[in-house]
Amino acid sequence: MKLRDTGLAFGVVTIACHWTGAFLLPGFLLLAVYTLAGSASPDPESLNTLTSLAFLCAVLFSFRIYWRLKHYHPMPLGGAKPVEVIIARCVAFGLLVAGVVLPLILWASLSASGHEFRLFGLAFPRIWSEGEASAFYLTGLFWLGVIAFTLGFLLHLFGAFKHQVILKDDAVLRLMGKKVEL
Repeated sequence: MKLRDTGLAFGVVTIACHWTGAFLLPGFLLLAVYTLAGSASPDPESLNTLTSLAFLCAVLFSFRIYWRLKHYHPMPLGGAKPVEVIIARCVAFGLLVAGVVLPLILWASLSASGHEFRLFGLAFPRIWSEGEASAFYLTGLFWLGVIAFTLGFLLHLFGAFKHQVILKDDAVLRLMGKKVEL
């Protein structure tokens, strides 16, 4: 298996980053719901874990955006219509952008709420001044982003289901390293 993507196959870097991100970002968002959705002040230990996971997401997805922009995407398989390919690539790129933007909005929201953004115990500087109104709007923006990500993720999963079950073109298996011949 090659390091970089080819015209027919995904490379090791793309595959590893895709599946790492596929578990990291939903895990980050589920932890955000668990930590921040209650009416009480968040537990410092959970908040530290959440912010560390947010930082890892931002770094991984920044690299994934860089990698996707510098390397071409393998050709679509079989029965995919051109409009479906365009929509699928837009949704996939939107999910990559969400992996960077949502942690940044969380950092701003926590800064505005008076909480520290800690990376494995090390405090990072505030990127937003404290204020009740800005904390309200940034928190709302974060949860709107979570909803938008969730809808895009469900659309992405539907596309994977369609390729694997309806079209039976092994697109999902190709993203696990399977070689495809034309």
